Amino acid sequence: MEEVKKYDNRNNLIYRKNNYGYECWWDFDKRGNCIHSKDSRGYESWKKYDENNKNIYHKSTDGFEHWYKYDDKLKVLIVITEEEFEQIKKHVQDHYNLIVVDDIEPELIGPFGDWDEMVSAAEQHRDNDPDKKDGIYHLTVPKGIPISIDTYSGAREV
Repeated sequence: MEEVKKYDNRNNLIYRKNNYGYECWWDFDKRGNCIHSKDSRGYESWKKYDENNKNIYHKSTDGFEHWYKYDDKLKVLIVITEEEFEQIKKHVQDHYNLIVVDDIEPELIGPFGDWDEMVSAAEQHRDNDPDKKDGIYHLTVPKGIPISIDTYSGAREV
């Protein structure tokens, strides 16, 4: 069996079937950008392009979904999903609870490994403060940055 290929009037490959029966189909926009592809195994892919024919979005049936941004020289700057960004943030930020005991004395608790740990600790503190006398504040800082919190009386040292 010989490989079969079909092209559109712009010479874009729109169909291919190889010697093993594997088939692929492609759809193109008016500018010649491939906007959709699928194969005989069920894989599909969709793309969007900007006015410079740069790929700005790509999604596929295997769960891949990315947005692309470019600098003024049309070089790609970012190729991540929102979910990936959230995962990255977990590794570059420290989370703390700033407890102001009786709204007077600050106490810093943390760092916590992630947002959920910090929230859990804040909720636990609130459960142990039924009169809600303590102020609880969230503090997010770049990972590894030392934090110092202390009281200030307003008096000047002599």
